[in-house]
Amino acid sequence: MTKRKTTVFNGLGFPVVLVNASVAKTPYGETLDVDFNCLQDLVFEALIRKPARFAGAEVKFIRLFMEMTQNVFADFLGVERSAVAKWG
Repeated sequence: MTKRKTTVFNGLGFPVVLVNASVAKTPYGETLDVDFNCLQDLVFEALIRKPARFAGAEVKFIRLFMEMTQNVFADFLGVERSAVAKWG
């Protein structure tokens, strides 16, 4: 197992920069050796504290992380479902 200084992970729908991520070698190449449930939790926490506007893919990640449909998420935010659909 090796560590990379930085790795860009795109598996959540938008780029996430991982610092000192462990990488394991497999017969098929290299793969990240991370707890993806923990990664999702950390990304969610970072996003809800983000001082800037969300990108559409970030909104979609938050909605799916919270296990909400577009309708439920729209009600939660007090907006129309069509707005949520435009965001992602």
